[in-house]
Amino acid sequence: MPENEPQHPLPGRAPKPPAAGLSAYAGAGAVTALGLFATDVGYGFLAYAGLGHGFANTGIVAAFLASVLGSLVPALVGGSGPSFGGPRPAQTLIFAALLAGLAGPGGTFDPARVAFVAMACVVQAGLIQAAFGLFDLGRIIRFTPLPVLAGFTNGVALSMMLGALAIIFSATGGQAGSGPGAVEVLSRLLVALALLLLMYRVQRRLPKLHWSLVGLAAGTLAYFAFGHWLPGLDLGEMLPAVAVATPSSGVAALDFTSAAGLDWRRDLLLALVPALSVATLNSLEALVIANQQDLVDGTRHDSRRLLLGQGLANCLCGLLGALPSAPSNSRQLVARQVGGHGRLASVAFAGTMAALLLMTPLFVAWIPKLAVAVLLLYMAGSIVDRWGRMQLRAWWRGEGNAEFQAQVRSNLAVMAVVMAVAVTVNLLAAMAAGVLLAMVLFVRHHSRSIVARVYPGDRRHSAVMRPLADMEVLRRQGGRIALVELSGPLFFGSGELLMDEVEALAGEVRHIILDFRQVGTIEASGAGAIQRIARQLGQRGITLALASITPEETRGRLIVESSVHNRLPAAVWYDDADLALEAAEDVLLAADQDAAGKPAGHGIDALHGLDAAQVAVLLEYTGRHRYGKGEALFRRGDPGDTLYLLLAGRIEIRVPLGEGGRFKRLVVLRAGAFFGEMAILRGAPRSADAIATADGSEALSLHEGDMARLHREHPDIALALMRDIGAHLSARLASVTDELRHALAGARE
Repeated sequence: MPENEPQHPLPGRAPKPPAAGLSAYAGAGAVTALGLFATDVGYGFLAYAGLGHGFANTGIVAAFLASVLGSLVPALVGGSGPSFGGPRPAQTLIFAALLAGLAGPGGTFDPARVAFVAMACVVQAGLIQAAFGLFDLGRIIRFTPLPVLAGFTNGVALSMMLGALAIIFSATGGQAGSGPGAVEVLSRLLVALALLLLMYRVQRRLPKLHWSLVGLAAGTLAYFAFGHWLPGLDLGEMLPAVAVATPSSGVAALDFTSAAGLDWRRDLLLALVPALSVATLNSLEALVIANQQDLVDGTRHDSRRLLLGQGLANCLCGLLGALPSAPSNSRQLVARQVGGHGRLASVAFAGTMAALLLMTPLFVAWIPKLAVAVLLLYMAGSIVDRWGRMQLRAWWRGEGNAEFQAQVRSNLAVMAVVMAVAVTVNLLAAMAAGVLLAMVLFVRHHSRSIVARVYPGDRRHSAVMRPLADMEVLRRQGGRIALVELSGPLFFGSGELLMDEVEALAGEVRHIILDFRQVGTIEASGAGAIQRIARQLGQRGITLALASITPEETRGRLIVESSVHNRLPAAVWYDDADLALEAAEDVLLAADQDAAGKPAGHGIDALHGLDAAQVAVLLEYTGRHRYGKGEALFRRGDPGDTLYLLLAGRIEIRVPLGEGGRFKRLVVLRAGAFFGEMAILRGAPRSADAIATADGSEALSLHEGDMARLHREHPDIALALMRDIGAHLSARLASVTDELRHALAGARE
């Protein structure tokens, strides 16, 4: 591993560069600034374009200052690796739309109000971003669905393209109704296409020589070359000169005398929604870039500290008159290519941008608007979402099956809606539409039935081994029990569907069990749906039980507290579905007046193949034992040399699950059940524990030696006993086979 990448990086710490590489890192930051500063000219011009030609220099100064503060402050605060910040496309367009909406009568602008609203927007965005960090909301921001994000990104790109084309074909001097003639339009188009081709070739062939700097320089040279050779050709006007390299907004530039007449509350509220949008996009870009850095550097960023640093940077940007700032992936990549790995590179980048800011009076007035417009065109093309292009290609080529194509069409439809709103209305409306679509997509995805499977009680039995007569009753009447396995989040959409499905079941059953084992999240509306289900079933005399959930845990408390009148007493909550099934079966058997589970003549149902005299002989070969609650009859690994017949009480067969006393209940045995027979038949050690779960449990035991003696002395009784054991095992196997067949079929009955 390179020495500048620690073996055990700490969260939020970037790899510390070696002392020998500090100057190289600083130089890389400076080179990055010199290569990419041209993009700030484009963003600055775009930000204040809606205010007219005279505000272009204000935007350019604000853009350079955003790069300075957006790189310096996060580097000092930390939270991730080097940060090369500055204006970003979407945020700049949102900011521009906000300022353009401040036009007064006749298209005039109040400079004091423009300065205050610009400051309010960026400062509020910084405060919101800092709040995201304080309350650790970064992970929520990243949950934006890809189709929404792709549509918004492509809407930004398309809006930038339209804005750039409007600049290219605008009238010189801004004179309405006197646009360029056909020759000028054709000339500007040819120059624009030539510059676009040049930037593309540079990006492909000379990646270290950034296309933005080449495009701006080439566009400026082309403008003056054509002006020299064809003096009458109108290629548009130049950017206004920057008289002083100080911002025209922010606290220092705010005229408090003029600002005293402003409606501060109105303007703060006006800037709040754009500020929220800017903060969300800033945070999203910062977190995505931090994740990419983590993968490359082997570090782990601190999301809270990262967003706090970005928020503080934007607060300063607003107060000092800069545009909103966020980390730039393109700057990050260029800096890495030239060796800018440490935070010192960010500081050097900020310092170089500050030096360029001071020199703006020397070069901005020499830049034609045509070159800036072409720069914006290429920037727009470079941010077109790659995933969206892949989706469009997959649809065009008909890739995948019908289900995949349906998903692709859905994704493209969402992208198209967000793009259309961005272009026809504005980016704020597009973001609102994106949020609304994200909610619709969530509801659509999760508003499916959370009923994974329904088991009728005649197909799915509890783990209790009951007398054969009782099993016959359950096979005959078990359909009055329904075990409903749920899977997925329970919220307002899935809750309503669950109510419909339970209502459909209620016409056929008397006991409904909802198994929450695979339900991870329960929302308040979904919890309320469970209370409504309980009320409706109660009115119809149907018992509702909840399994794999307790009223003390978070999910259960939501259900209990979702209604003023709780209709789910403690008796209907069960730790697992098997316990709930057992309780429902007990109620069903107790209510059955024709149950065949009445005791045989000798009172031992499992020995139905023996008469009373044979049972009396058998008892001479057995031992009789009583067990208290919690007492073990045998443990896993004990010799399997004894067969048991339960006479009274209750025994559980369990498999231990590691330490801490946890176990898995396999079978519950009641009076009349054989157990321990598999070990004695196979001659193998015990595979599970047998634990008495009721006081006064009583069992007969038949040791393998006594079994052999019974075979010698009373072969007819031994044969009848083996038939009874075989019938017992056969009934158990038939029950398990039936349950397995039903599970594999996935039937809903």
